[in-house]
Amino acid sequence: MKKATKRLFSLLLAIMMLVTMFPVSAFAAESEDAQPVLDSGAPGPKHWLQQYQEYAMSQISKEASGPRKARADFGSASPHFTIISWAGGEENRLIFANGAYLGDGMPKISLNGKVAFCAEWNGVAPEGDYIQSGSGNDPAIKQILANYDNSGKSNADYCAAQAAIWAHLMGTSVVSWGACPGAASEDEIFNGTADYDNIKYNYITWSGGTQKILTYDNDDEPFVPPDDDGGKYRVEVKTDTSTETEVRNQKTYSYSDALGQITIRKHDQDEKSLDGALFDIDVAFSDGSHTTVNGWEVDNGARLFTWVHPQDNHDPATVTVREVKAPRGYLMDPRPQTAVVAPTYTRVTHVETWTVTIVTETTSSTVIEIETGNVVAESSSSSSAETESDPQVEEFTDFVEGDRETTMTFVNQAMPCSLTIYKHETGNKSVALEGASFRIRYADTNVSSQTWTETTDRNGEIYIALPYAGSLIVEELSAPAGYVMSAKTTYDVTVAKGEQKVLDIPNDKKTQLVVVKKDAQTGQLLAGATIKATLLRSNTPPFEAGQSFTETTGPDGKAVFSNLIPGEYRVEETAPPQYYQGTSQVHTVNIPEGNSETITVEFRNEPWTGLTIRKVDKTNAKGLPGAIFKLYKGSKQDSKAYLGDWESGENGSVTIQKLEPGYYTIVEAQAPHDYLLDEEHQAQTIEIKPDAVGKNMTVVFQNLPKPRLLIEKVDAETGIRLPGAVFRVARRGSSEYLDVTTGADGTILLENLENDWYTVTEIKAPNGYILEDRHYDVEMIPGKTVPLIVNNYRQPNLLLRKVDEQTGAGLSGAVLRVTKDGAKEYRDITTGADGTCTLQDLTPGWYIVEEIKAPGGYILDSVPQYIEVKEGQDTELVIKNQHKPSLEILKIDSVTRQPIGGVTFKVQVKNGKTLGEYTTNAAGRICLEDIDPALYTVTEVAAPKGYIMATGSKEALVEWGKVVSLQFENQPRNPILVKKVDAKTGEPLAGAKFLIQEVNGAFVAELETGRNGYITVTDLDPGWYTVKETKAPIGYILDDTPKTVELKSDTPAVVEFENQPLNGLHIKKVDPSGAPLSGAKFRVNEKTGRFIGDYDTDSQGDIVVDNLQPGWYTIQEIKAPEGYRLDNTPKDVEFVWGQFVTVEFTNNLLSPVQIRKVDAKTGAPLARAGFRVTKANGEYVGDFTTGIDGFLNVPELEPGFYIISEVKAPEGYQLDNTPQTVEVRTNVPTVIEFPNNRLPGLQVQKIDKVTKEPLAGAKFRVEKVSGEKVGDFTTNSAGFFALSDLEAGAYAVYEAAAPAGYILDNTPQTVELKPNQTVSLEFSNKPLAGLQIKKVDAVTGQPLKGVEFRVTNMDNSTVGTYTTDEAGLIFVPDLAEGWYIVTETCALDGYKPDSAPRNVQVVSGKLNLVEYKNLPYPVLEIVKVDSETKEPIEGVSFKLADRCGRELGTFTTNRLGQIHLTGMEQGTYQVQEIEATPGYVLDSTVRAVDLLWGKVTKLEVPNTPMGTLIVRKVDAETKQPLFGAVFNLYDLRNNLLGEYTTDNRGIIEFPKEIKAGRYKLKEVKAPDGYVLDETPKTIEVKSGETTEVTIENQPMRGKIQIIKKAADDNPITKDKAGALLEGATFEVYNEKLEVVDTITTDSKGVATTKDLPLGTYGVKEVKAPKHYILDGKVFYATLKVHDDLVRFEVLNTSEDVSVSVEKRGNQEVLAGQIMSYDFSNIRNDSNVALDEFYLHDSLPDAVRLGKIVTGTWSERLTYDITYRTNKKDSYRTLASNLSSKTSHTLDCGREALDLAAGEYVTDIQFEFGTVQPGFHEETKPTIYVTTLTDLKSGYRIINRVEAGGRTGDEWVTAKDSWITVVWGKSKGKLPKTGI
Repeated sequence: MKKATKRLFSLLLAIMMLVTMFPVSAFAAESEDAQPVLDSGAPGPKHWLQQYQEYAMSQISKEASGPRKARADFGSASPHFTIISWAGGEENRLIFANGAYLGDGMPKISLNGKVAFCAEWNGVAPEGDYIQSGSGNDPAIKQILANYDNSGKSNADYCAAQAAIWAHLMGTSVVSWGACPGAASEDEIFNGTADYDNIKYNYITWSGGTQKILTYDNDDEPFVPPDDDGGKYRVEVKTDTSTETEVRNQKTYSYSDALGQITIRKHDQDEKSLDGALFDIDVAFSDGSHTTVNGWEVDNGARLFTWVHPQDNHDPATVTVREVKAPRGYLMDPRPQTAVVAPTYTRVTHVETWTVTIVTETTSSTVIEIETGNVVAESSSSSSAETESDPQVEEFTDFVEGDRETTMTFVNQAMPCSLTIYKHETGNKSVALEGASFRIRYADTNVSSQTWTETTDRNGEIYIALPYAGSLIVEELSAPAGYVMSAKTTYDVTVAKGEQKVLDIPNDKKTQLVVVKKDAQTGQLLAGATIKATLLRSNTPPFEAGQSFTETTGPDGKAVFSNLIPGEYRVEETAPPQYYQGTSQVHTVNIPEGNSETITVEFRNEPWTGLTIRKVDKTNAKGLPGAIFKLYKGSKQDSKAYLGDWESGENGSVTIQKLEPGYYTIVEAQAPHDYLLDEEHQAQTIEIKPDAVGKNMTVVFQNLPKPRLLIEKVDAETGIRLPGAVFRVARRGSSEYLDVTTGADGTILLENLENDWYTVTEIKAPNGYILEDRHYDVEMIPGKTVPLIVNNYRQPNLLLRKVDEQTGAGLSGAVLRVTKDGAKEYRDITTGADGTCTLQDLTPGWYIVEEIKAPGGYILDSVPQYIEVKEGQDTELVIKNQHKPSLEILKIDSVTRQPIGGVTFKVQVKNGKTLGEYTTNAAGRICLEDIDPALYTVTEVAAPKGYIMATGSKEALVEWGKVVSLQFENQPRNPILVKKVDAKTGEPLAGAKFLIQEVNGAFVAELETGRNGYITVTDLDPGWYTVKETKAPIGYILDDTPKTVELKSDTPAVVEFENQPLNGLHIKKVDPSGAPLSGAKFRVNEKTGRFIGDYDTDSQGDIVVDNLQPGWYTIQEIKAPEGYRLDNTPKDVEFVWGQFVTVEFTNNLLSPVQIRKVDAKTGAPLARAGFRVTKANGEYVGDFTTGIDGFLNVPELEPGFYIISEVKAPEGYQLDNTPQTVEVRTNVPTVIEFPNNRLPGLQVQKIDKVTKEPLAGAKFRVEKVSGEKVGDFTTNSAGFFALSDLEAGAYAVYEAAAPAGYILDNTPQTVELKPNQTVSLEFSNKPLAGLQIKKVDAVTGQPLKGVEFRVTNMDNSTVGTYTTDEAGLIFVPDLAEGWYIVTETCALDGYKPDSAPRNVQVVSGKLNLVEYKNLPYPVLEIVKVDSETKEPIEGVSFKLADRCGRELGTFTTNRLGQIHLTGMEQGTYQVQEIEATPGYVLDSTVRAVDLLWGKVTKLEVPNTPMGTLIVRKVDAETKQPLFGAVFNLYDLRNNLLGEYTTDNRGIIEFPKEIKAGRYKLKEVKAPDGYVLDETPKTIEVKSGETTEVTIENQPMRGKIQIIKKAADDNPITKDKAGALLEGATFEVYNEKLEVVDTITTDSKGVATTKDLPLGTYGVKEVKAPKHYILDGKVFYATLKVHDDLVRFEVLNTSEDVSVSVEKRGNQEVLAGQIMSYDFSNIRNDSNVALDEFYLHDSLPDAVRLGKIVTGTWSERLTYDITYRTNKKDSYRTLASNLSSKTSHTLDCGREALDLAAGEYVTDIQFEFGTVQPGFHEETKPTIYVTTLTDLKSGYRIINRVEAGGRTGDEWVTAKDSWITVVWGKSKGKLPKTGI
């Protein structure tokens, strides 16, 4: 028992010793001391985390070295590991901010059964036990351990605690958990607040190294003997105290902004510095942000560009610079340049150092058994306390210098030379003139014959890039609008090589000449006078003369001549104003050169008395020239009083001057062309009264235009108009006609037609359309354009589609025969590449489609297909083919999916015979066609080199009509895959060549990418390889940067390259098959003619031309490859930056031998003749076929003799089997002609033996005389059939079956057929006995369809009832001989029946014909029209009676004014109007009309309208119509007849029934807003005339008055609130928003409008009194009654003006250091806009300006920044037109501003112009300066700023200042930061 107890105590003591804590200092390693982390898959050092993980995994399930000890070597022990694992991959890693990471598993430590954590690992595997090295006292570690102890202690909790310990000890943080489970416990472990007072932890260190394991325990109780030990034990306690001291420190860092810079140099090929180039610059930072500057200009050949990195970003930046505009005279350098630039910045290190005193108290307890004195247990515990001293602080400054010497150099190639012509106004060079035309050419045509004709642009410039230096002649062809050319128009210019010459040419402004026309008596300005100015002699060369200019005076009486050439002019009147006499006065005017003043002359005219006759179109009142009028003195046409003829002029008027008072008669003798004479109003009598002397009288004659016919031809389905239709137009009853064709718009307009009926017939349809041959009768009506729309249906198309029955894919090469049903002729067509073919413009009907040749690999479908083709519709027929049984084997690369050639497969019937072994072609394909249907087994028997052979077989069931595909994949063995893509689009690129080497330089392969952009290199050993591009694809920039790739065993290595496209032109030359051709020469010119160069195609047929300027270019082949025909057709192409344009040219082979096949008789070319060519020794050369033109070309033959034989004749021709021998000579073409005789033909005609009419349906058999049958044939509707392509020889033809109703003619006919002959035979048939009845129109003879007849025997028994067909015929066949009775039983509508029976004898063997004629009834058309307008009148009733007066009926006109009557016998009839339409006078005249059989008789009856009265109500001032005026109408006895109101046109139209007589009209209610006119007016209404009365009303008016007052006390003007204000301007608007008045307040503050019509008006203040804010609100006033006055009181708020500005900067600065000033609260605090707003900063002498960051501003505007220096008082522009919404960084260094020695900037000013209230900065503007290096410590730098603006004449400003104190420099030199 005692031994067991001792062992128990010993074990407890060992455990207590293990967990005993010792003090130890633990200082976290700084993050910058951590080793870099590299991917474990690549060479390089590993972080200790990876080393620790690898060691832990190697120790799993293993025992630690050395035996376990419960109490060995002061707490020694051995750790055990397990792995907490998660998903692999980079995206799943646990990653720390310092770059350390742990992938797919974390070791979990247990030590003597307790949880432990890794604290550090040095990478050396331990070889002994771990022993306790001390206890820890870091509160952060304790907190982590307490949070873990308080958790569920899951694997997720452990991972989170372990990661937290590592992060703390490494001085970093976790940035990504990946798939680590610790993410779930992150918050609990990292942020928990568990109590850690009882937590103690130890560092357990391996005795042979520095690795540390951290253990912990929360048990603080020492061993205590049991209370009931019975006094067996005693405890001895001993306490020791120790003291130690540690020095601790901590570092922190702060950084300045990082600044980057590059220098951009610009020079030409001779190192000459260039100005004016523009660049786009993009700076990309590591955080993904960018700084971008566009249009950055480089002057003086070089410029420094600087930028500031984002805050806390000090990583290198990637800078990309691209030139976007070249210096003038130079070609642009299109290549962008990129550089990685490290920034410059300052780092300040802050170090805090302090002393820690640690006092440790250790208590040892010993348990002793009293009886034996043995020590049964020992334990110890310790505690410590720390005290810290105050820290000492030190700072160290490091200057981190970046890349300050990075330079990008752009080189421009100089254009040979250039010429710029600048056109400007004389005396004012700043006025550029657009539109001047020049011709430029070389003086010596041997230099170049090129000529340029150009026009100046809006900048007044013409720029020409000259191909050569030399002397040029510049000719000015025309001046800009409003300017005249100078005396000198030709200029000699010499341009040297490389010179950019500028030629200035001025122009004088043209002068205005103003002619004023006035009344000679009153001085009134006169419009309508025509003035002519004639140039007598110009003042400048070439001294022109004779040019005339004509103008007409306008309403202001002025005729203005602009842009006149300087010179002397004759100015005269050529036509006086209307109603005025002409003047013979002439002015001579001299316009001096350079004069721009207006010259004015005046003419005066005397008024005249006379008569104006005006001729107008009745439909539109347009004046008509060419009417002839006769004038007679007196009231009738008396030849003795004849005064003469007058013709109307261009405006339709003719004026007869100075007529005496009296009566005159005007007679229209001739109407204008295309117009009808108005016979009813042909003469008018007028009176010129004595009191009318000095005035003018106007008489108007109206004419209706002759009728016009508009024919419109349209597609019946789409309505689209159709050109090309031909119509025949004839006047009804006339034999004369006119054929007309529809134009491009599908219409024809026929003019100058007569008032009659016309017949229109289409005689030719548009192409592709069916003829519409019906007749159209059209009535022409005067003054009307009569439309006629004729529809056509499109001729149908038949689309034949041949498809695979299985896949539906189109099949090419099928030959289809198409025959119209019933026809002998057919057409064979072949399906194209898409499986379709189309027959166009077919005749509607049924067609038969037969397949006569199937596509390759398919089974013929021999079943004919029937299909109907309908008019206007396209029809599609799909024909399917079954594929012959086929098997397709495909082999591809399993990685790249590229096809693999050279793979061998064995194919056999399953369990049966072997078909054979087959090898894939270059496309990776084997196709076995037309094999037997069966189940096949396919096995790969040989794989290509570098690939692993596929194992196993695949089965394929091959069936009829199907293609079965099997795909096999081969895996490449140890491959490297190189992929090449377009850098912009990602598309794969072919033609890139790559060199693959081992890393030691050993050659592996050099290959070129295929169409999918891949190269595959197989069978490589694992290891590292380099891949380098040696040749770029055409059109791309070579990327020759090598890439290194590691190849692992059985794992493909992929490396991808990108190519940037070139800016250039690619010319490709190929033969017709697409094969490339070398040796072709091309010339490239600019479209303007400038020569670029001649180039030859390389072995791949390629030419690449780069460094071209954007624009149009012409490419032309000037030399063909040998053996090919030159294609010298030029091609134009447009080149744009960033594009690579490809143009392809094709050459055809030259052929020294050309074979021509022709018809032996006609010489016509013959296609599809086959020829065989052999050498004289019989050696076969080839077979060839003639084309459509009858020619074939034999490809180039070697010189020698050849034999040419025809092996296949064209269809329908005999073979010419006589060979011809030809000698081929070098470059000597030879043409051989082979004629062919056409095979003979046979035509058979079948006719009626009696009538000789053709007979359809007769059947014939044709045989050779040998008895060989040719075929059976049937005559068509023309009684005809024809055979072609028969062999020569004797043939027999006999009738096999007669047509119905005819006797068979069985006598055969024999004929001999010879080549090139077609023989005709005629057969006749005697008709069987039969009866034919024919029915026709008795007048026209036209056949009548639909007439019914009954045929009976003589005993009245019925034979049958029949109806006539389209030909008007009835045929009754096979009647017995004898007599029959024929009776018409039903006639057609509109025809008189012929019902008398007829007896007809039928005789055998002949056609017995009986003809009937029907008389068409007469037609009576009554037309009722208005006697004046000729418009139709509806609702008029007429009575019709026979010649004896017997009434036949009463009829009423329709809406067209027409009555149509028929069914009457021929004779005389009476027509009488019995009821007129209201408003018209009844015409009861009885009219006799004669009606004739088949004729239309037209009777037109006019009606005279009753008198009408129209009243017009208008505004007395504007003459505008007035609505709502009410009038009462009274007769002369004051009887009220009615009350009437004017409509919205201001018109009352009284009913037409008003009787002639005198009436009174009185206004009883005025229109709204107008004064009532109560004066009665007497008016007279005349029968048949319209009386018009115009009555005016004065509008009611009122005024608006404004009183303007101050709204508040004005601090500027000292006005008190309510003060009356002068000078406020208001605009008054009517309801149309037109300004009707503008008023301004006077000294009493009052403004009153003029009289305004009643209504609502808007009033708006447009100008405020001085120092008051404009009140822009609109208020409205309504004037309601006459003399109304509406008054408003309007207040103005006083202006309140103030601005603000604040400035801040460094409080202290080192001498020579960069510092910045920030500006804020720059604000317009006024309530009004401020003009000329500025921000002005005065720089102290102690600083030098470096750069300005402009900031952004609240208002969108543009502004300028100017500066002033110590040596120049005037301001210079730093930047102009800056956008306020963009922050700009402006380089202000000495170089950038081109400052002289000792010169520096003293003032900076932002100039904004006008800004609105509240204007302020959005982001602060900043100025960067550098302090002088010699400033003493304590020097005060004072910087002042001012902001301000102007309102009116008052300026308001604000100022601020900032003081910076200079302090001494730190130890060592603090260098510049890069600005």
